Amino acid sequence: MRYINKTISVLIVFLMILSIIPFASAHAAHIDIVPHEEMEIHAYFTKDSPMANSKCEVYIIEENGNEVLHIEGKTDENGHYKFERAPGITKYKIIVADDVGHKAEDIVDSAASGSGNVWFAKKPFAIFTGIGWILGLSGIILYYLSYRKYKKNKV
Repeated sequence: MRYINKTISVLIVFLMILSIIPFASAHAAHIDIVPHEEMEIHAYFTKDSPMANSKCEVYIIEENGNEVLHIEGKTDENGHYKFERAPGITKYKIIVADDVGHKAEDIVDSAASGSGNVWFAKKPFAIFTGIGWILGLSGIILYYLSYRKYKKNKV
């Protein structure tokens, strides 16, 4: 029993150390796209700070795969950018880059996504991925602890 308490204490300390280590993607750039009649782009960094005054380029993706520059501009102070759709065009490539070198790009096909919000579809995936990692690591730890206990009682 004393060994298990010591193991759990070491695991808790290890997890606490891991929680204070900054991740490499702390300043990664992301964009969310809301395809309506007027397309909305939300550009932000990982910690939800906006990519203010960043260069935004919107390309039309033609049927043959060629990319043609449709419009370019800058995001506002909240990291938002809006543009009108080209008539009959549903597929766009959007690139947002700041002056430091952070860059995010995404392709949106508004015909495939309908009129729904593309950006709401990405966040639950990230949440479930994180929960999966936590449950998976917990399962491995519990398996290891029960195996050690089983092996100790068997001998």
